[in-house]
Amino acid sequence: MTFNIRTASVEDVPLLIELCAAMDGESPLPNALAEEIFAAIVKIPNYHIYLVFQNHQPVGTFSLLHVPTMMHKEDRKYAVLDAVTVRAKLQSQGISKQMIKAAMQLSEDAGCYKLMLSSNLNRESAYYAMGR
Repeated sequence: MTFNIRTASVEDVPLLIELCAAMDGESPLPNALAEEIFAAIVKIPNYHIYLVFQNHQPVGTFSLLHVPTMMHKEDRKYAVLDAVTVRAKLQSQGISKQMIKAAMQLSEDAGCYKLMLSSNLNRESAYYAMGR
């Protein structure tokens, strides 16, 4: 499985709305609200939303935040992975696992010593997909 991953831009907000709404079967965010939230996110240092493509088709998204810490002399950052989302029709194909691996590599490249995955406690299928 080969993926292309890139940082999302404001032009991608409609796609992000679509991907995120499909994850939990919720109503999509209004475009204006999503753009407002996106604008707030891009102001936060080291916080990025990524889009994942397979064969030039969008298959998912995830958010990654690199946070400074004073816990270790050498390792001064950790990462928080959030909003790992895969199109419903493509779930259970190992895409989220590959996305998590990509997030791990991005975090390692940024000098992070650990990665924490944030997930909605009600999304039991995500825990089983991760081998819980």
